[in-house]
Amino acid sequence: MTPRYVLAPLLTLGLLFLLATPAQATNRFQGKQLRVGTGTVVAAGDALTISANPNGRIFVSIDARGIQLDDFTRIGIEFEAVPRGAQVFIAWKTASGQEGLRQFPAPTAPEALSLSMACESTWTGAAGEIGLGILIPAGNTASVKSISLLAPTLLSAYLDRLREWTAFRGWRASDINFYTGTHIADQSCAPVPLFALALGMALTAYLGWLLVSGKRARFNWRVAGGLLLACWISLDLMWQVRLGAQVADTRAVFAGKDSTEKLMSSGDATVVSLAAAVKAALQGDSPRVFLASDNDYGAMLSAYYLAPVNTYWHRHGPELPDHQYLATGDYILLVPPFRTPYHAGSGFITLPDASQVAVERILRHPAGMLLQVI
Repeated sequence: MTPRYVLAPLLTLGLLFLLATPAQATNRFQGKQLRVGTGTVVAAGDALTISANPNGRIFVSIDARGIQLDDFTRIGIEFEAVPRGAQVFIAWKTASGQEGLRQFPAPTAPEALSLSMACESTWTGAAGEIGLGILIPAGNTASVKSISLLAPTLLSAYLDRLREWTAFRGWRASDINFYTGTHIADQSCAPVPLFALALGMALTAYLGWLLVSGKRARFNWRVAGGLLLACWISLDLMWQVRLGAQVADTRAVFAGKDSTEKLMSSGDATVVSLAAAVKAALQGDSPRVFLASDNDYGAMLSAYYLAPVNTYWHRHGPELPDHQYLATGDYILLVPPFRTPYHAGSGFITLPDASQVAVERILRHPAGMLLQVI
């Protein structure tokens, strides 16, 4: 295959994306234009550095009065530095009093974030105030360079979409079953359908050119194959880049640690800590633990990490059995949120059959509470 059969399809695809994709004009607020509502200013210049309050909260806002939100379909945040795993959200209030809140994906510091606001019903009309909230460990700092309101134009939105497709993000549970190719699963346009559309348009344009030019007999399968190959390789390269970054991130978190340390470095660390504390508190040769929770995922993880302890959990059913099935010495693990009424002051819980059983609190943990029937 000669180079022109590869270069021509790539140029065609690039032109189609440029023609089909708007870009973005920017209304940018930076540095000293940002107002601090929560947190303490550490340094102010091209970037505003803020220390979180004792609750780990930072909130900065911009004066957006008079700006029509409908004219700006995206919000952009540019950080100079932000702690790993920070939670970032945007909050706004319109001149008419409507309010809204939308969370960003967790940044991998430092990073520029961009989020579509087109699906927000209250992102409309004249703006009142727009603010940026950051949740980080207390005492840590974050440096914000700018908050931008982005409106459709041509080239920059094409680049923004490319950044969306290639931006790093860590592993998510949903990655087991599907891959959207976007930074946020329900935002932006996934690359696969757009590349399929571009391929269809390119093939249609090629066939149309053959018909108009009267050169039907000169159809070259290598052009069609080159278009298909260009789409295939482009999609695979974007996936490989993100996959490589995820693998490197995983290695940085878990490499060189034993099994216990790996678990404590994972997203399940809180549940693992709860299970270890519960196991250490249990007494007897074969203790029974009844798990009460309205948190399907949290209860499932707790039961998993409690193995091989005799754990009873009625998924999608009554959280606890009737009184006749409980015996003195049995344990009850409450994993919030739970529906089981627990009367701490009186020292009893109410069972599904409306009876009450006396319990003693054995363990209190951020992820749950262990009681024992007495």
